[in-house]
Amino acid sequence: MEINPKQKLLEKANLISKVFFLYMNKVLKIGHKKPFKTEDLFRLDQEMTYENHFNNFEIHLNKMMKKKKSFVRALFSWYVPIAWASFVGHLFFNLLNLANPYLLELFINWLKRPY
Repeated sequence: MEINPKQKLLEKANLISKVFFLYMNKVLKIGHKKPFKTEDLFRLDQEMTYENHFNNFEIHLNKMMKKKKSFVRALFSWYVPIAWASFVGHLFFNLLNLANPYLLELFINWLKRPY
């Protein structure tokens, strides 16, 4: 099973495949059979490449330097939204883990009730 390097696996993947990284199965299957070569990997979208991220950060850094802000402040202001999104997702996950026994007890009691 060969992957066309120009094939954009992430772009063609549905929501469930993206959430659970199922689109990577093709790549992992190849990596299991033989060592990876550059031509075995698929091409990233332009917005996901490090060049694009670097260029966007450089533009942000130049704007911050014109406002006489420090490099650390520019770096902090660039990554804070990403960190907050990660924090909120992690908090939501932890709250679900905390509520899991209570929700399970409610579900078991609902199943036990007579009809």
